Amino acid sequence: MTNWRRRWFAGWLMWTLPMLTAGSSAQAPTPATPARPPSTTVPAAISDAFVNRVWVVVASTGVTPGTLYVFLSDGALVISSKGNPPGVGRWSRSSGGLVITEEGRDYKTDVIALTADRFQIRMHNPGPPTEITLAPAPPRADGQGDPGPGHITPLPTTWQCGDDTYKVAFEEGTAYVTMPDGGSITLPRLRGGDQPPSRRTYTNGRLTFVEVRQGATPDVLVARGRMAHVRCTQPPAAR
Repeated sequence: MTNWRRRWFAGWLMWTLPMLTAGSSAQAPTPATPARPPSTTVPAAISDAFVNRVWVVVASTGVTPGTLYVFLSDGALVISSKGNPPGVGRWSRSSGGLVITEEGRDYKTDVIALTADRFQIRMHNPGPPTEITLAPAPPRADGQGDPGPGHITPLPTTWQCGDDTYKVAFEEGTAYVTMPDGGSITLPRLRGGDQPPSRRTYTNGRLTFVEVRQGATPDVLVARGRMAHVRCTQPPAAR
């Protein structure tokens, strides 16, 4: 067969093959594709359902259960575990998953499951991959006492501060704040000065929380910028 005939035949075949395939599909039914279990279904485009939420590790091949993860909308990743200062890394989206950056190293991360009550990921390390299953960290109603099995850091307590409602989790060196609009930020503790041990101040220069520990329930104050502090109270439902 001459070269031009080969090219003509190849072009004809490419044009005709879809119609041949369509015709044959009417005679032989296509086998049904097994449906995935709903608990492991991941949207084609990963949603923002995991962003700006506090997640707690419930099972993992390499991370201690009870560790808290917060994927902030600005790309910061806050990881907190008992006995260690909170670590701050980065996260970003990639084709088909995420990239998690810890201590300057990037780890390609698969999203295995993402539902309202489950977030499962697989991080590709130099060794075997690390699988992490997370669940939403439930809010604590009374703001004190043992937060429950597996929960090893303070969980958010709701505070009504003037016209604004915040959820705040105070740690020794950091306050985790859910803003009135649902966004999340972290405030480092202000060190030094002549503050008594019972008074702890957390600020980023734009938002300041003060926690005064005296009695069963701490006093909490909040200020924006250079404005005067506003005293916060716990709504009846949160007490």
